[in-house]
Parts: sequence; C-alpha cells; structure tokens
Amino acid sequence: MRKFTSISKSKYDETVTAMMVIVSKEVTPREIKRRRVVALQEILNDMPIVLRDGTISWLVLEGEEEPSTLIIHTGISMEDLALLARVRLMKIAREKLRIGGLFFILLNFDKIKKESDNIIKETKEQAKQSKLVNSEPVAHYLR
Repeated sequence: MRKFTSISKSKYDETVTAMMVIVSKEVTPREIKRRRVVALQEILNDMPIVLRDGTISWLVLEGEEEPSTLIIHTGISMEDLALLARVRLMKIAREKLRIGGLFFILLNFDKIKKESDNIIKETKEQAKQSKLVNSEPVAHYLR
C-alpha cells in the first residue's frame, strides 16, 4: 500500500484548483503514528469538495525515473503546473542538501548560499519541462 504525505494546495479566488500529494517511498511506523504519512484514500475522503469532480494525475519531473507526486486538479494552467513542479523540485533539492546544524551552516554560509542560488535557477528551468500523465477522474477512487 502506497502512503502519501506533504500536501500543497493551489488556490484561485479562494477556490482550491489543485492539490499536490507527494508519495513516500519508505514509511516508518513512527511516521504513521505521528500522522506525517497517510493513505491516499484518507486524503481523497477529506479533500475539498470542489476537487471531487476533478482529475488525478502523476506529475512527471525532468530527471525523475519514477513519478513521486500526484496532482489532484480541476483544470490546471501551465503556470500553476510549473509552480507546483517548482515546489516539488525545491523540496527534492533540500532533501539532497540536508545540511548539518547551525554551526555547519555558519562555517559554510557562502558555499551554501551559492548552491541555493544555483538550485533555484535549475528548478525554474526544470519546472517548465514538467507534465501530467496517466490522468483519471477522481470519482474512480472515491468510496
């Protein structure tokens, strides 16, 4: 059973138009107990009503072998798709950097700042190449 976490929502005129759900590959009992990870069905049951008539799609990011992000949407513009892709790419980049404590950051601030600036530029370009695949109506998954 796949588990999901880290939900991001995109709003337009106070109406939710898209929700990003990140797939967790390795789930620990502690994450489940602390509710950091939940099943997709639970997310679908509790999502905003406006998205229930929407579509669920995999977000394919440049350089990603297997998609790790679902987008639940009611029609999404290319700008919104690029924004959600940038959010996901930045999260992936932060996970790769996993910097040590405050002392480490202070000693290496210039290097970390330069790397961060490069990552931001790269994610902007990569996000433009993202696409949605394997789209299906959300209704197929509702119980």
